Amino acid sequence: MAPQFTEAVSKAIEEAFQLATERHHLEVSENHLLYSLLQDPEGYFLSICEAAGIDPLRLEEEARSALDRLASYSTD
Repeated sequence: MAPQFTEAVSKAIEEAFQLATERHHLEVSENHLLYSLLQDPEGYFLSICEAAGIDPLRLEEEARSALDRLASYSTD
């Protein structure tokens, strides 16, 4: 049985894979998904962060930093 996701989550998963591809990463990580969720200004994830007392901009910065440290492949 295939998992059923909301449209927003499905979109974030697709964007996470696209981000990993664009950055030439060897795998898709939780940071790809987190970064993708944080990119949707109308998404509910930002509201969840704020309700939990989490600064979404700081979290986005940390996710981006983690992505910058991931192994990648060269297309040369």
